[in-house]
Amino acid sequence: GWTFLAADFCQVELRLLAHFSSDSELLRIFTNPQADVFTILASQWKGVSLGDVSSEDREHAKRIVYSVVYGAGRERLSGILGVSAEQASRFQDSFLQTYRGVQAFIQRTIQQSHKQGYVVSIMGRRRNLPNIHSPDWAVRMQAERQAVNFVVQGSAADLCKMAMITIFDTVSSSDMFSARFPNTDHKTITQT
Repeated sequence: GWTFLAADFCQVELRLLAHFSSDSELLRIFTNPQADVFTILASQWKGVSLGDVSSEDREHAKRIVYSVVYGAGRERLSGILGVSAEQASRFQDSFLQTYRGVQAFIQRTIQQSHKQGYVVSIMGRRRNLPNIHSPDWAVRMQAERQAVNFVVQGSAADLCKMAMITIFDTVSSSDMFSARFPNTDHKTITQT
């Protein structure tokens, strides 16, 4: 028989965002390894105690964070959250005011992509952005979103692949175990 092992890199993209942005407040939140970062963010955003954060509040905080990082507009976020575009815009602005390093990271990444025509992941993997200088505003904005997205999600994928290689090497060198990897994504490893 086989045993399934599943490993999820908990909040890896937000952790990488904290790393890349060097935002002191966001980094501080991660000093407690047991803390649920999205619950803390929701608590700060709503101005309530951690115990008063609902699962819906937590999910909204998560969606707000990733909408900012991955360039979703206020209309898209308002549709996701079921709030007005003005409210969605306030949520995004509030996040960026609190975590100023995040906005600086996004701007640096976009500037770098315009200067170089590509971005790199944490392990040096390169993503070319052929449309970064497009005269078409919508096409250029998509390339800018892809730049930021790749740095964060591509780096998460790099870390997952490194862990997968380490697990495989460890199991392969064992006389007692063998392993197969039937399924992976950019932040989860499943092993049999």
